[in-house]
Amino acid sequence: MKNFFLVILLSVCANLVFAKEIKLSDIFQPDKPAGAGVAVSPSHLHYNVEPGGDKTMKITINNDTERSYQFKVNLFDFDMDKTGQPTFLPPGEGEYSLSKYMSIAPSFIEMNPGDKKVFSVNVAIAIDDPSSNKSAWCIIMIEEVVEKTTLTKSKKDAMAFGVTATHAFGVFAYQNPPNVEAHGVEVVDFKAESALNGTKMIQLDAENKGDGTAYCRGYVELVNFKSGTSRKLAVKNFTITPGLRREFKFEIPVDMEPGIYNAIGVVDYGSSKELLTAEMQIKL
Repeated sequence: MKNFFLVILLSVCANLVFAKEIKLSDIFQPDKPAGAGVAVSPSHLHYNVEPGGDKTMKITINNDTERSYQFKVNLFDFDMDKTGQPTFLPPGEGEYSLSKYMSIAPSFIEMNPGDKKVFSVNVAIAIDDPSSNKSAWCIIMIEEVVEKTTLTKSKKDAMAFGVTATHAFGVFAYQNPPNVEAHGVEVVDFKAESALNGTKMIQLDAENKGDGTAYCRGYVELVNFKSGTSRKLAVKNFTITPGLRREFKFEIPVDMEPGIYNAIGVVDYGSSKELLTAEMQIKL
């Protein structure tokens, strides 16, 4: 069993794409017609179901290729480290398991060239479960399956085909029941540092001290004290679950004009009342 989940983990880490649309054409290279691919949307599902309630959301797969595919849909729980990398767990074993409340229909999908298929993801929260009033999350894994091309003899010399899973990609699902506080995010560190290759960076650390999952946007803006010119570094979209501290590194462009800068770190965690900010001076 451990080897099975190691294979799944390696496959996921190599193939998950964190974007609004996940393109399988970047993964499945053999026999891929030029300009065509398979795409899935959305890449994240956000639920807000109260205990005793349920909600169904949809995931769409488009096969814009000239070949057929078969997909098996599975569920896994996961933990996340401070850089946002997930560690996958068997369904139902996560401390904040959403998979135990979730059902998929259909769980096996066959697609011909040009097909568009939709499957349903239902979350039904048990009213008498002690965990029903806290945040939960899981990942929906969609794996391509293919028939083996060789026949395998059994002990009785019978002939049989098998099915094996190949590449996988995933859709993250999060549940925030109405009672949780999703606005407990704080900026806990903001500093300048250099990488081993000499690249200058600014690191911003955020921690979720609330009991709800927060969906955030963060960026850093540099303002030159002498000229007053400003430059915004790349915006990062991230999810931060309860109790998690995450660190984000913003690379400073090499073409920045030398001088003293006021660096402003900003985190938008969805509050209508405030943005989180941190400031410091740096010399470039």
